Amino acid sequence: MKVDRRAWHTRRLLQDSLLEILNDKRLEDVSVKEICDWAGVNRSTFYSYFNGTRELLASLKKDMIDEIRLRGVELSGDLPDCIRQICGILWEYRKLLKLLAENDELSPSMAEIMELWKDDFRRVLSGWTADPLFVAAGCRYLICGSGSVILMWTLGDLPLNREELVSRLYGMMTGGLNRPCPLSGLSARKTVCCEKFT
Repeated sequence: MKVDRRAWHTRRLLQDSLLEILNDKRLEDVSVKEICDWAGVNRSTFYSYFNGTRELLASLKKDMIDEIRLRGVELSGDLPDCIRQICGILWEYRKLLKLLAENDELSPSMAEIMELWKDDFRRVLSGWTADPLFVAAGCRYLICGSGSVILMWTLGDLPLNREELVSRLYGMMTGGLNRPCPLSGLSARKTVCCEKFT
């Protein structure tokens, strides 16, 4: 498939302009005119690529996920190695992840990113146990739970270095393998669906 370089460049210019503006403003305060002025293009050019600012931001999110997918990083090693590799990849996208989070545009993306490695998680967890229920639950935890914690770290909300983060996530995952966690003390109000944090 042949890529129209001029169209790609214009699209990228609009995306980069939005990223620059979002350093100082929230998305709802950004106008199409402001993006066009920053990019040096007219509004009709903008609307030939995007319907509005939300669609432009969504294109950044999609491109990030596509880039990660295209890299085809297959996680290797044990669980700590896998977590370490994911941290490294997401660290490269920390500026965009932070802007998406600040503009309430990250929720479905984090789970979608972590889903890219679902088969790798299954492989690692299957090495621990033959119990398919544990493997499925462990995958869900890694996609929702650890993905949220890694995101917090990437955004600077957890003052840990990467090795400390890997150690804590691994401890959370393995700490309950030998002893069940008592659920009787949890109220329904404290039980929160993982999608809220992904």
